[in-house]
Amino acid sequence: MKAIIYVEGKSSSPFVEETSGIECIESSNLPSLPAAVYEELELIDVLEFDENPDILSIAVQKLRHKGVLRIGGTDAVEVMRESERGRMDMGLASTQLLNGRVRLTSAHEVKDRLTAMQMSVSTVSIGGFRYLVEATRP
Repeated sequence: MKAIIYVEGKSSSPFVEETSGIECIESSNLPSLPAAVYEELELIDVLEFDENPDILSIAVQKLRHKGVLRIGGTDAVEVMRESERGRMDMGLASTQLLNGRVRLTSAHEVKDRLTAMQMSVSTVSIGGFRYLVEATRP
């Protein structure tokens, strides 16, 4: 099973064809899903917008062993860096950092949290101020 997890009205709503076999699940429903059944989960801006501080560990619990977790979000450190260098005006930086978020994240902070949960991190990438971290459950 594969699923994309998003935050209704906050993160980018995923577009998935019905025949793809990928579920689109609003993040508030994640805790009620069965444990250890998903081969792949992708979280889109969930760590930033979902109010549940345990949402990352909940997502990991939903993965099968050897399941893959992809997390995408806005890297707050990169936004601040671009603003400091004058490449992004303060208004745009404020929008990227605030705009309804309940917490700020960065690629390396996410990597460290996953590593602490014994996840095997295979990818940490930053493009502009967006990050993608990919890890596998042992």
